[in-house]
Amino acid sequence: MPLNNRSLHWLLGPVFVTTPVLPQTGTASYGLVGNTNPTDTNGNVGVLNAATFNANFTNQTVGVALDATLAQRRWFATGQGTIVNGTVLFNGTFTAGNVSGIAPLAGDLSGFFALPAYGVASVAGAGVNYRLTAGSSDRLDGAAVFAAGAPSVPLVPPAATARDVAFAISYVAGVPVGAGVARNTATQYVLDANLDLTQFRAAVPSGSVLPPIPGDFAQGSNTSVDTGYSLAGMLRWGRWSDTGVSTFTTVPGGNVTPLAGDSFPIHWVASANGTAPVMPATGTATYVLAGATAPTNQNATTGVLNNLSLNADFTNATVDMSIGLTVDNVTVAARGGIAPIGGALAANQFAGNFGVVTFNFGAFTLPGAGSFAGFFSGPVSAQDPLPPGVGVTYSFAEGQNQVFIEGAAALVRQ
Repeated sequence: MPLNNRSLHWLLGPVFVTTPVLPQTGTASYGLVGNTNPTDTNGNVGVLNAATFNANFTNQTVGVALDATLAQRRWFATGQGTIVNGTVLFNGTFTAGNVSGIAPLAGDLSGFFALPAYGVASVAGAGVNYRLTAGSSDRLDGAAVFAAGAPSVPLVPPAATARDVAFAISYVAGVPVGAGVARNTATQYVLDANLDLTQFRAAVPSGSVLPPIPGDFAQGSNTSVDTGYSLAGMLRWGRWSDTGVSTFTTVPGGNVTPLAGDSFPIHWVASANGTAPVMPATGTATYVLAGATAPTNQNATTGVLNNLSLNADFTNATVDMSIGLTVDNVTVAARGGIAPIGGALAANQFAGNFGVVTFNFGAFTLPGAGSFAGFFSGPVSAQDPLPPGVGVTYSFAEGQNQVFIEGAAALVRQ
């Protein structure tokens, strides 16, 4: 069978005159001394930044930790395995880790111990083959060799970095908010064990105070729904349900406002760990839908996002967005969403209003208003300077019937 863009990683052990015997008690740690470069199924070749291996011969188990970078995505995983009784072989699974802080991963490992040519008092080293997967389409494979006596430093997960967060919410304490975007430092946002956003910092307008008041939105007793991620776009998204109460806490001041009743579900999309992409000075790109939350209205009724597209003109530093959706038999169509890239926002962010918004109620159609905000995401390079992803949120309002609709979406470059 042809490998196509895939790679075959292999390890070869020594020839034994007699069957080797492993120690039955004690523990040992091994340092990385060699490896293949990890690969994916798209023909990309990465780097194994670090790896550790340890053995517990009393419990007949092994532990493996890996830190790899592939296509500018950071893979970090820890796993455990079991030594096959009476052999030098072991196999197991990876039980924890993620890719760039947005995609949980799984995987399996297998390998063997290499013993000295003479004597059975120690184990000289080990070879490990590994396979890591994130979802159904992203995969990383490789092989690593460890030796006794080589330096073995415990691995820790990569540190969190600043992230872009776009959000959509109708009201805070009776004040209209709509769609917004913010840059959060590593200490201003919080993720749960599933990598979903549970807190972020952003500014909301006040009816009597200018400039806008910054504060922390917190999920509270609401739950995360409609969550998803795109490694291609380096994005993760979701919404906080309306089943509980979220909060908004002013910074500074610490005044807490419960977000129940008039707030409706909060939709969000966030970038992955990594630096914000540098915007190209020229060129154009079209971005298409990769995933989204279900749009919701003022009654928290969910609907369907029918279409969403965004065109970026980096030469003129603008985006042009259009969207169509249906919630509770009301269809919204919006076009002419023109917004500058950067300006008063961070260089990779944008925010603007739709030029034309129509609400179709079936028997009649009324004009409405709409806003959107977002950011460009993902790594860029001299060879490929166009950002691979866009995170965007949107908010629509029709005053006569008091209909409000929000949502979030992730887009990837076409």
